[in-house]
Amino acid sequence: MIRNIRKVITVLLCASLLASTCSCAGSTQEHVVASVDHFAKLVIHRMYDELEELSTSGDEDLREMMALSSDSLDLNEQARVFVMDTMTYEIDEDSFKGGAMYRTNTIDVTFEYVDFEKLENSDFYADIDEFKEDVQNCSETVKKTVTLEFVSEDDDYLCSNLGDLTSVFQPIYNAQFNFPDTYASYVSEVRFTGEGYDEVTNTYTDAGVIECEVGITGDGTLMDWYYGVSVSRDGEELYHYDNYFASAPTMIDADYEATGNENLPEGSYLPDGEYEFVFYDSDGTHFASATTNVTHTEVTPTPTPTQVPEPDVELGVFFCPEGDSVTLPGTDVVYTLPEDSYMQFREEDYQSLSYIMEQGNPDHLVLFADVNEYDIRDFRAYYIPDAGVDSQEANDALQYFVDNTASYYNEGEYNITETTVEMNGRSFRAIYFENLQSGLDGYDRVFVLVGNENVSYVVVFYEDNMDYLEEDIAAWAAENSSGGDEANTADPIL
Repeated sequence: MIRNIRKVITVLLCASLLASTCSCAGSTQEHVVASVDHFAKLVIHRMYDELEELSTSGDEDLREMMALSSDSLDLNEQARVFVMDTMTYEIDEDSFKGGAMYRTNTIDVTFEYVDFEKLENSDFYADIDEFKEDVQNCSETVKKTVTLEFVSEDDDYLCSNLGDLTSVFQPIYNAQFNFPDTYASYVSEVRFTGEGYDEVTNTYTDAGVIECEVGITGDGTLMDWYYGVSVSRDGEELYHYDNYFASAPTMIDADYEATGNENLPEGSYLPDGEYEFVFYDSDGTHFASATTNVTHTEVTPTPTPTQVPEPDVELGVFFCPEGDSVTLPGTDVVYTLPEDSYMQFREEDYQSLSYIMEQGNPDHLVLFADVNEYDIRDFRAYYIPDAGVDSQEANDALQYFVDNTASYYNEGEYNITETTVEMNGRSFRAIYFENLQSGLDGYDRVFVLVGNENVSYVVVFYEDNMDYLEEDIAAWAAENSSGGDEANTADPIL
């Protein structure tokens, strides 16, 4: 009887111990699974510092892989981060091995992310947005399973094989995607072309336009190009434009024109010099440049015919001189168009004069010269009827032109300076009118009262700025540095 009682007690103790052990094993698994769930969240969010705190030791390779940033200027790095951002995880609770009696517990975690090797448009991505769209449209995934080991330390569980997670991140970290390289890497050649260009000497002769072409090769022919161009002559920038665009080009180009860019008359040649074209990307980085020389054929100038009296020209009547030089009728005052200025004397049917002539030419304009209808560079001569240069009528006429000009401005928008000009042994009144309107360049002018005791004119020079006006007056005064007051007073001389 006593022996049977002992057997019963033994069976009950074993059953009690077994139940206790099973209860502890279940508690341990729940604790480990909860720890792994938190740990795996940190993995897919790449929070390395927190992971290291929950591990027995760190891993420098994993730290580097998790340190990639979407703010990087490297498009490949941005792409790797975007793939990592697709990562998810799943814990296999059935794989748990361990328990209260074990210091080390293990469990399998499967990490899953988009299979970047199965992307549809992997040949070339023009930008990061194209890559992201391709990733988002991809349904293929890669699964990586890692058996994580957790050891019990101070009533907690720490991961003892953190470095095994590199197997998850290494393929992404090493991935290379085909993004655009620098523009310069796609440039095959830079060359000049067009009429008047000699490739052997790299020189344009008698050219109104120079053209620069940049050949594009490789993946550059798959891209959209946003670029700018600057043009300089002898080191001085003449032109730049930032908003050129070309889609999938094999060649991009730019040109520089005498008419469109230099505002020279039709048929004009570009000024001589060394021209440089510089192509730059939207960040201002130069990716191509080239220089060329521009020259012109020297032409022996035809001597200006000796000016002779033309009795058909009457005082106060508008006329267009032949050649580049004229003597104001009834005076000894000569005016010659500046060399290389592209100015011309105009006929009365010239478009800029049509309105004046239709109104009957009330101010007695007798001479007009300019570059074209758009440039601010004019010469005008107004006849003052029946008035010598020192008469009150002549001085009133000078003041009329100044006051009439000022009537188009508000107070403070102009500045008037009076001086004298020495020509042919005499001093003539000159009034500078400087435009001070904000944001409106040019339209400066100088009014000069010239003539003799019998004939007088108000001569007006228009220019872009006051410096040019002073140069015009100085050249005119130098041209009239000799002669007498009474010279050429009988008949008009052209």
